[in-house]
Amino acid sequence: MPHPECAEKLTVAGVKKSNVIEVSFQHRDPKVAARFVNLLVELYKDMHLEIFSDPQSSFIDNQVAQFEQKLKQSESQMEAFKQSNRVFSLEEQRTLLLQQRNELDTN
Repeated sequence: MPHPECAEKLTVAGVKKSNVIEVSFQHRDPKVAARFVNLLVELYKDMHLEIFSDPQSSFIDNQVAQFEQKLKQSESQMEAFKQSNRVFSLEEQRTLLLQQRNELDTN
């Protein structure tokens, strides 16, 4: 058990409704306390970068590439459907069909 005069106290807490972590360290020597907290923050930043930089970004890049590929396939399938069914403008075809129906109803 440390001597009461040399008691050290580390406190780490998340700040509510933020992405901030509050770190404090009490030591009888303020220089030691400051150095300790600065070192702890640097280690945290290094660890954070190591965990979130490469794996996360490569995962997201892979997901984006897969979705782009699926989108291109869907667009190609839609274009093939339009060509095989002679659909060039859905809005224009809708208007023509409504006009034809009105003409039939009128006749």
